Amino acid sequence: SQAAGETPDVVAADQAALWGLGAGVINERPELRCTRIDLSQQPFAGETEALLAELQYDAPVEQIALRIDGRYVARLARYVPEI
Repeated sequence: SQAAGETPDVVAADQAALWGLGAGVINERPELRCTRIDLSQQPFAGETEALLAELQYDAPVEQIALRIDGRYVARLARYVPEI
C-alpha cells in the first residue's frame, strides 16, 4: 500500500516487490495493459464497487490508489519555481 490522499495510510514496504513486478510487466509487455490498483489498509464503504468500476474502466492509467476520500492516479506536472 502506498500513501495517497488525505488519509494517512501506513506504507507497506513489503508490497513494493509486487508493485515493481507490475512496473516491469508494463514496460516489457505493454500489450497486456497491466494496471496497478492500490487499496487502502482499512476497507471503506463502496470500495468493492470502486474496484469493480476500475476493472471495467478502459483508460490508459497504470497506477491507481483507491481511498475513502477519492481516486488518485499518478500524474507528472510541470513545476515552475517562484523567482
